[in-house]
Amino acid sequence: MNNLKHIIFDFGNVLLDIDINLTVKALKELQLQEFNPLDIHPNNSGVFLKLETGHATTQDLFDYFRSLTTQNPSDKDLLEAWCKLLLPYNYDRFQMVIDLRKAGYKCYILSNTNKPHHDYFEELFDSENPFNATLKELFDDVFYSDEMGMRKPNADIYQRVQLEIGNPEPNSILFVDDNLPNLLEPKKLGWNTLHLNAEMNVIDEISKITTL
Repeated sequence: MNNLKHIIFDFGNVLLDIDINLTVKALKELQLQEFNPLDIHPNNSGVFLKLETGHATTQDLFDYFRSLTTQNPSDKDLLEAWCKLLLPYNYDRFQMVIDLRKAGYKCYILSNTNKPHHDYFEELFDSENPFNATLKELFDDVFYSDEMGMRKPNADIYQRVQLEIGNPEPNSILFVDDNLPNLLEPKKLGWNTLHLNAEMNVIDEISKITTL
């Protein structure tokens, strides 16, 4: 990867650890009936898919949850349950991003996400990080599925991102994702890819590939 200039990171389980089971548990504690956690992941169906592609609002999500219970949970309770899956930050990973940019690499986020989640994790980062910078300021650009109206693993989102970052040579791009199907289309475009499985440390893997 001698020509590597652009590094695109997935967010969940690459830069920020997540545990979907925590959200499933919190929603069940609100006594939602007939709730299928597989609809959140990996199926990403119904309102969850619409939310990730910008075709449903946070209120649509809450209304759906309320339709599954005889209780009347508040927006606050539902938002807290929905965001439970977002675990505390490991800021060493973001120091890595700072170091990569100082070394001349362009760094980006490409995430399948939704407005309540990225509002939450951005606010948390911006209020607590040690870098005196916002999350978006640490990166050359940030791409969220709900804002783009498209999502991984569909080819169009990768094509759009490549254009947005200046349409560089495909072999100058590295894409890091924990979900193997999300790497298939980038490979077809000629991108370098890194499948970050649960046993791997993103800082160690990036250090092997770059000049850090």
